[in-house]
Amino acid sequence: MLMASQFYFCIIGPYYWILIKDARFIGYSWGAEAILSAATLLSIGTSIVAFSVMLLWIFMPYKGPPKTVGVVPYTRASQSLAYVSAAGLIGALGCLYVLWKALSLGGGVQRQDGLFLIAFQFSDLVIPVLIFLVGLKGYKPWVLGLLLLFAAYAVFTGLRYKLALIAIPLAVHFVLSRRMTITRGATVAGLFSGLLFFASVMTNYRRKFESIDLSGAKQLTTTGLLDGFFAETNIIFGLRSITSRHVDQGEFIYFQPVIDAFLELIPRVLLPGRRTGEYLNEMRYGLGSGEGFHSGTTYPFVGEYAMMAGYPGVVLGCILFATSAFLALHVIESSGQPANVRRIGWGLVAALFGYYAYSRGYSPQVLKALLFVMLPYLFFCMRMKSPARGRRRQPQRSPTPPAGSGNGYSGLRPRREWTNGSRP
Repeated sequence: MLMASQFYFCIIGPYYWILIKDARFIGYSWGAEAILSAATLLSIGTSIVAFSVMLLWIFMPYKGPPKTVGVVPYTRASQSLAYVSAAGLIGALGCLYVLWKALSLGGGVQRQDGLFLIAFQFSDLVIPVLIFLVGLKGYKPWVLGLLLLFAAYAVFTGLRYKLALIAIPLAVHFVLSRRMTITRGATVAGLFSGLLFFASVMTNYRRKFESIDLSGAKQLTTTGLLDGFFAETNIIFGLRSITSRHVDQGEFIYFQPVIDAFLELIPRVLLPGRRTGEYLNEMRYGLGSGEGFHSGTTYPFVGEYAMMAGYPGVVLGCILFATSAFLALHVIESSGQPANVRRIGWGLVAALFGYYAYSRGYSPQVLKALLFVMLPYLFFCMRMKSPARGRRRQPQRSPTPPAGSGNGYSGLRPRREWTNGSRP
């Protein structure tokens, strides 16, 4: 996934803006040199992450799932599935509440209703529940129902990353669960092409929390589709703004993103005066126009590290980023889960670290994804872990006879004697 993200964000994305858009973004001319310098920094950070994961894989090897796994007790398994069901119910109720509230009061409600924001955050619990159940149970009717509910919810909210966090693990599971053939490869390619086309349409016609407005669909052109496809690569401009406003001038924010990340977890009902994310204003001012300031342009994961401590911060942050991804993979692999659960878990790690956290560097947003998507999946895997793995069955012995019996009984079952090839 890192290779795909590097190709998309660091190679074809920048050249699209240079060759097709003439290095212009939201009314400001950036120049090819500025775009390529930001793409180079992102590519270097990606390489550091990949190299760090490789080193961890070599020097911190694990033996993989145990070969001998005991049977999980029925009570433990049922309790674990109860946790999964409870999380799925909470997430589904959050999706339904967001849909109902937005339809009844309009798309601007998310900025005013505290309960709406809480429901919107807890709706992400559907993602780990779906991924775990597909790997464990397959596509049961009730699993498909939950999948369709979340897909409709993601389309309505207009947030493409929610669809990606589901689609990428399912694609990994589809590819790795069976032997790859030409037909399966063509199916995966076709599904992903359709998903990319739909994502481009969402970019052009979405209205957040108000579904998709297709009233202008007849005006959709090839240029519009390309703009939608490459929309997320505008993080290059956010990264360039960071390097010019923070790194080049030596003005760093140090641990402010970490502080804001934990403050974001406190509901506004308990802390109504909290103010977070104000350090982003410098990056927004660096976009060169009032339109850019209000455009919602973000930056990749290396941008936050550069704001905190410059280029040394990028190196250290990328190492910590890689360590987090490796630990998640390690927990999944050592959980002793069935192969399908572990494979689809790889896809979730790839989607979360290789796409979501990679392209959205805002620490509070990334922390929430880890808490509501990655950690629940790891909890499900460890909760279903067998406590009896590796135990060998001991020889069965008969009860010890009373003392003084004098029959020379050794405690083991007596061996049958055969006489002249016939039973006694």
